[in-house]
Amino acid sequence: MPVNWLLLVSTAFANLCVGAYVFSRAPSAPLNRTFALLSLSTAVWSAALAVGYHVDPLESNPTGTTLVIRVAFAAGSLFAVAFLLFIQRFTLPEPRTSLVVRYVLVPIGVAFLAISFSPWIVVSAGPHTSGLQVAYGPLHPFFAAYALTGLGATLHMLVGKYRRSEGREGLH
Repeated sequence: MPVNWLLLVSTAFANLCVGAYVFSRAPSAPLNRTFALLSLSTAVWSAALAVGYHVDPLESNPTGTTLVIRVAFAAGSLFAVAFLLFIQRFTLPEPRTSLVVRYVLVPIGVAFLAISFSPWIVVSAGPHTSGLQVAYGPLHPFFAAYALTGLGATLHMLVGKYRRSEGREGLH
């Protein structure tokens, strides 16, 4: 059993367990819901990569492998949205720019979630002598730009919240 497969499956299982636990503690709390969504997207992404890259039965079924890799891209689309929403739910008020980013990036992420199941992101995936070979569709570069922009915007928001929180603890 390859170590990568074991790490990916363990990551998926741990994310599902932690996300379910946090959600179960306060299902109506927005922070808990967004954390559960973040955990779920990470778990699906990890599981899809484990199956796509490491499960031999898919070698005889390239269509199944393509579907699994498309599921990984869909989970990646959801991850970027979930991470953005999770960071927005922290206690400090969100700046106006984060609302603009949210109302631009979230709809784009949902669109990529749906498009991930089409050949516009992944045309095909299947075994090759050097491992899994993925043929990307014409929108793949835009997906990459979306993912990097979403990650950058979320990290920018997180750093901004951290900077605004400095010194607040001394006031209490």
